[in-house]
Amino acid sequence: MENQTLLRKYKAVDLVNHNIPEDVLHWTAGFMDTDGTFLAEKHTVKVSNIQAEKGIDSLHFLHEHFGGAVVLHVERTGNQQTSYCRQLFGDEAINFTNLIKDKLYVKAREARVFVKYPTTNIWIIPITLTNTVTGETHTFDTKKEAAQY
Repeated sequence: MENQTLLRKYKAVDLVNHNIPEDVLHWTAGFMDTDGTFLAEKHTVKVSNIQAEKGIDSLHFLHEHFGGAVVLHVERTGNQQTSYCRQLFGDEAINFTNLIKDKLYVKAREARVFVKYPTTNIWIIPITLTNTVTGETHTFDTKKEAAQY
């Protein structure tokens, strides 16, 4: 984050022992279903939301309830609007996802895999492999599972 312009500094929230109202959790799940990203890479996990300047209040709302940082994503150039990104990393990203994963609709599977296999390369769409000898098919969520097959 050192190369990004901070709008709101990183705020840590104890998401394990924090009582967040159900209506906030449901709204947040809906927001994540439409404008959220779950990213698992080799050494880190990240949850983010990107909004144009006119939608920045939603990022402030998420920051207040769930922590993270709000940073400048893209500055306005020509017809492109300025946009901002709210980010959570590591355990905080996992804890946040655990809070909303059962309330998600569109990204429910993605969130379950994100929590189950943090810091692995996950496929958002499962891969199905067919044994050409037996004709059996198996579906895998991660490259590691497929490699072990």
